Amino acid sequence: MEIATLQNALQAPATTAGKSSGKNNPEDLQKIKKACADFESLLICQLLKTMRRTVPRAENGTNRQTEDTYTMLMDRSIAECVAAGDRGLGLQNMLREQLLAGSGKYSGGGEKSTKVIS
Repeated sequence: MEIATLQNALQAPATTAGKSSGKNNPEDLQKIKKACADFESLLICQLLKTMRRTVPRAENGTNRQTEDTYTMLMDRSIAECVAAGDRGLGLQNMLREQLLAGSGKYSGGGEKSTKVIS
């Protein structure tokens, strides 16, 4: 997922935060949830990439460019699978709470979200 797509998904719900209904728009909440999961996926992918750099590579005559491509695809797939779960690493839940609290949206039950991390 590209950074521009994440920025658009995060900015779109903020423009509807001032609606008079005071309730969560399910479409906006879904966009926020997806953007947070995508961000967590990018972070996990970068973490895997950085961790792989610490392991020495054996020169066994394989095509390094091909190996790097497959490794990148595997890391991306692992990151998406981890972030797609309900819990992931927990980062997407914290981000979502921060975004909802910052936009003035209310969490379920009509009470304002109190899980703000400073």
